[in-house]
Formats: sequence, structure tokens, C-alpha cells
Amino acid sequence: MTRLVVLLSVLAIAGAGAGYALFAFVLGGTPKIAVMNGPLVVTDFDEGVITFELTNAILTKLDFAAADPDIKALVVRINSPGGEATSSERLYAAMADVRRDMPVVVSAQWLLASGGYMMAMGANHIFADSGSNIGSIGVVSFVAPRGFPSEFRIGTGPSKVVGPSERVLFEELEVLKEAFYALVASERGALIELEKGDLLSGRTWLGVQAVQLGLIDELGGERDAIRKAAELAGLRRYEVVQLEDEMTEAGGLYAEAVETANAYDPELDFLFELEAAANPLALAGIGLGDATGSADRRLVGIKERALEVSRGPEPHLYHLYLPP
Repeated sequence: MTRLVVLLSVLAIAGAGAGYALFAFVLGGTPKIAVMNGPLVVTDFDEGVITFELTNAILTKLDFAAADPDIKALVVRINSPGGEATSSERLYAAMADVRRDMPVVVSAQWLLASGGYMMAMGANHIFADSGSNIGSIGVVSFVAPRGFPSEFRIGTGPSKVVGPSERVLFEELEVLKEAFYALVASERGALIELEKGDLLSGRTWLGVQAVQLGLIDELGGERDAIRKAAELAGLRRYEVVQLEDEMTEAGGLYAEAVETANAYDPELDFLFELEAAANPLALAGIGLGDATGSADRRLVGIKERALEVSRGPEPHLYHLYLPP
């Protein structure tokens, strides 16, 4: 009997994650806070499902961060419904290992569920937005129907041929569920304001509820996570860098550059909202015509730097755009 045990949240999914700008190779010597993607739903729900292949890619980046002496703290983006049980546990263990050497902060987006939540428990601190979906603590097993595949089979015992009985499967799921609960209790037991039955019900809570129930630490976004990482690492001066295993194409990189510039620079964000509204009179009326030209010039510089970035199959650090 073929089966796959997963820690997975079953939700109706709609939404996309934001991109971030990556620029030039980083020079050594300066204390750095690295930002990296964990399992991340961007345009396709399956992108955020924790699989064996995705897990290995994430583990490679975690190992890279742990081995770089300039990286003093790590921020991990997670937007995931969960996935394979063993892979989720591997990611949790790897995060906890990195946590021994440097602060690790999770920036959860709109979905931090099941195996994704398990991974996040390896961090020192968890941020999520108020409207995020948090939780779905439990286990699901997908079992192939009996008789599949259909070829003739022989074995040394009945379970080798037809697989374990339903009773045995349920017993195994109970063991995995209790192991998941024990992990939550060991990491966040003193903070959780839920009875065991409620915690293991498989439901999700909104971020604003999750922080009250002790499932996460604070409401906030990536900027808040970076500040917290700096605080935990005792850093006052540092660079923020992106850790990636390969680069996007130049066109997509420029679009991501604009988004990051907006995220880190309120002036640019405001100006581009006005530009998107195609209302030049509004700019002139509030005396921002010159500022708009300045913003355009700065974006030209962003594009030039973005196009300088080369590809590479191995993890590398790249500068995030931070305005002066």
C-alpha cells in the first residue's frame, strides 16, 4: 500500500507573494542580516508545498548562511500550506541548528500552516500579518487504493504485499500527531493559550488571533523581522542581503527592484502610487514634481545595478536595495 504522510493545510488559495530586489555580489567583512526564501507560494499554490526537492534546496541555503562568518542573523520568509512530514521536520531541525549560532526570525506571509508552521518553530521569533492564516496543526496521509499497482506481487509477509491495515495507519497517524504536538509544546508551550484538543483540531487562526493565542510572537512584516533580527544579534550597523540559489531574469529582477525600493522607501512608494493613478496634476499640486524626477533617476540606477547581476547555480549573497 503506497502512501505519503504530509503536514498540509487544506485551504481555498488566492493570492501572490511580493518579490524582492537583488543586486550585486556582497563584499566580505561587514556584519550582515541575510534574508532568504523558505517554502513560498508566489503564483502557484504548489510552489509553497514542502517537498523533498524543495527541502534540499532550502537546506543548502541554510548551510550557506551558517557557514558565512559575516552573517550575524537570518530572516526566513515562509508562505506555505505544509507538505511532507519528514521534510518539514528536517527543515525545523535545520532552522534550530542555525538558531544555535545566530538569531533566526521568520517573516510569515499569508499562510503559515502545518509543516510550514513546524519549520517556523525552529526560529527565535515569528512575525505574521494580521490577516495571515496560522496553524493547521495535524497530519494527513494519502493512501493508494488496494490492488494498486495491478501487477502480480509476492512477499515475505502479508504487510509486504498489501501494506498495513487501516487500524495500523490510524495508529501511526496518532503517533505523528502526538509528535507534532510535543514539538509545539516544547517550543511554545508556555506561550500557547489553547487546550490540546483545540490546538490539534487542524484549524487555522488569523494572525491577529494567533498572536493572542501564542502561536506567533508579533504582528508585522519583513521590515519588522529584520529589525528584530538586528536587535537579537546586538547589531547597530549592518547590511541587509538576499540569499538566493539562482537569479531571476533581468526583466523580472527590475520589477522586483522597484517593489523593494518601494518597500524600503516610503517616498518612492507614495510617488509610484500617484504615478500608477496617472494623475500628474496631483504631483504638481503638492509640489512633488522635482521629487518624481529624483525618484525616476534613482530607479535608473536600480535598473543598472540589477542588470549587472549574474546567474549562478550555488547560493550567493546579493545586496538588497536600501535607500541612503
